[in-house]
Amino acid sequence: MLLEAIVSFFQNPLHLSLLIISWALALISFLYWREHPKAHYLYAHLFFLFLPLLDFAVAVPSQLPFVQG
Repeated sequence: MLLEAIVSFFQNPLHLSLLIISWALALISFLYWREHPKAHYLYAHLFFLFLPLLDFAVAVPSQLPFVQG
């Protein structure tokens, strides 16, 4: 069931493009942070790194097996 959710998530071009763009921005903000060690570059790096996980959590519908009855 989890594998089906992951496959269906990555088949959507919107989610896949968000993943690629987000990781590219995370890499860019990390490289800026290495040259200019300011906190907002590090925060931007962490935000863009974990943004696809948040998108996945929102996009996959939750299933409550204990409530179904």
